Amino acid sequence: MKSEMGYFLSQEYDNLDAFRAIEAGLASLGFVDSTWHNDLCPSLSLETKPDVFVIVWIDYHKAELRDIPEGAEFFVHVMANGESVWERQCANPQEAIAIASQYAKEESPNV
Repeated sequence: MKSEMGYFLSQEYDNLDAFRAIEAGLASLGFVDSTWHNDLCPSLSLETKPDVFVIVWIDYHKAELRDIPEGAEFFVHVMANGESVWERQCANPQEAIAIASQYAKEESPNV
């Protein structure tokens, strides 16, 4: 999948530094930029086994720019066969890297 980060940059995406830090922290595990213009925010993802994905969402830093202002700035999401299986809000990029790394190295929860 080709990243569509350019779309978010044209929409004044304000969290590129955090996105790049998480991207660098997960690159060795095989996570790739999976940003798509129809999503609410940019993402990185890894297919851990057929049709099972660990996705890290990096939303806008300023809450007022988020589609859901009270939503988390960072969260890790596991999807299996197109269905949401598990997700966790993260307080900062380091926590998002740690949680995503854990599920990239282990069996995904409840899958």
